[in-house]
Parts: sequence; C-alpha cells; structure tokens
Amino acid sequence: MKNLFLILAFVLLLFSHDNGLAQTTKPSNSSTQKAVLARLPGDILNTELQLLGGKTLKLSDYSGKVILINLFATWCPPCRLESPDLAKLHREFKNRGLVVIELTPEDPEDSQKYVSLWIETFRLPYPVGWITREAATTLFQDSEALPQAYLIARDGQIVKRFIGYNRTKTLTQMRAAILKSLAPTKSRQ
Repeated sequence: MKNLFLILAFVLLLFSHDNGLAQTTKPSNSSTQKAVLARLPGDILNTELQLLGGKTLKLSDYSGKVILINLFATWCPPCRLESPDLAKLHREFKNRGLVVIELTPEDPEDSQKYVSLWIETFRLPYPVGWITREAATTLFQDSEALPQAYLIARDGQIVKRFIGYNRTKTLTQMRAAILKSLAPTKSRQ
C-alpha cells in the first residue's frame, strides 16, 4: 500500500510540472506538423457540436475568423497545461479575429460534470463542448494523441496541426502561426 502511494505521488509530481515532456504520445518529428487535410471538410464545418448547457455551435458559424480548434480530454495531463495557455491566447487575440474552441471526444453524458469543472477550473472564456465520433476520426487522421490543435485560416484552410503540448515550444509556435494567420493577406504571401 505504501509503495502504491509513493508511485501515485511520483506520477502526480511528474505531471504537475512542465518539464517539456507534456504530451500523451510523442509526435513524429515535432509538436507542429503540416496538416494532412488541406481544409476542414464541409460535413465537419456543418456538424452541430454540443456545448455544455444544451447549446450547440457549428464551425461554419465562424466563417471569416481564424479558428483554433483544440481536441482535449478531461483526464489528459498535458491538456491541463494547455487550456490555461489557450485562454491567454484567446484573450490576447480575440479582438483581432481569433476564436478558440475546445472539443472533447469523451462521451457527453458521462463527462458533463468533468467538462463543467474543466471550464470552471481554467476559467475558459470560449466555447467548450463535444466533438462527434465521426468528426474526431477525421481530424485525428494518423494520430489519436491528445491534445491536438488545428489552426484554421479565415479562408478555411488548415494552417497548422499541433500534436501534444510543450508549454515553451508549442505555445511559441501557436502564437507565431496565429499572428501570421491574423496578418493582412498581403503580409502572409
């Protein structure tokens, strides 16, 4: 029993610090990859996604905005590091046209209280809800690692895909990609 307690304490200690290893699975070469999908398919854009409290949203409602879609799970330690940073990015860039949306592939009925606690704990100022199994399968493509984020340009093109999370490296890459995507079209060419 004492050994079990020590192992549990060690695991909690390991994941309570950002030691650069914060990702559920190791991405192939880096935490940012060129997306395999060139743009979000229409069926994903037009799927009604359930939010907490019975509200819904469609990604197509945000046409013309830069969207950061983050796939997370309430049980995922790296996701716990990432969400507060995404909230900071949202606050920093929302007036310039960035929308952050967090979606979990967890079962909506089983995870309602955990998602509610997630929003409350991290004081998330943006939509948080559930992604359908079909949409999650399409977005996960070749990796089911969590977290996974997609940066979508105003024209619907997928700019970057981020797999896993490293507070220094991934956050810097996200910020740079967001700035580039928010820049007027002439500067992006």
